[in-house]
Amino acid sequence: MRLETRSVTCRAILIDLSSSGARLALKELPRLGTDALILWDKYEAFGEVVWAEGVQCGIAFFDPLPADVVLRTRELDDAAHLPQDNELLRQVARQWVEGTTRL
Repeated sequence: MRLETRSVTCRAILIDLSSSGARLALKELPRLGTDALILWDKYEAFGEVVWAEGVQCGIAFFDPLPADVVLRTRELDDAAHLPQDNELLRQVARQWVEGTTRL
């Protein structure tokens, strides 16, 4: 998946998704209050960065996603992760185990 802001475009991992927002993992976090577009599969959503901590951030969508988009996204194959995503996923898991990340 991809995260785009006015100043940067970067790869990200979609960790969690609801109709009102998403939790992403990425190497360089955007600043709080930044408008952001996330693009995945054939979908996109526009929102604002409402929290950023460690290697994760939260995006609150300006318009809710339809329930069918959330369900179809959750059904996407985990094999879509690229090999280089593994280190970022390890960091997220380590922070969760240590209790140093937001869930």
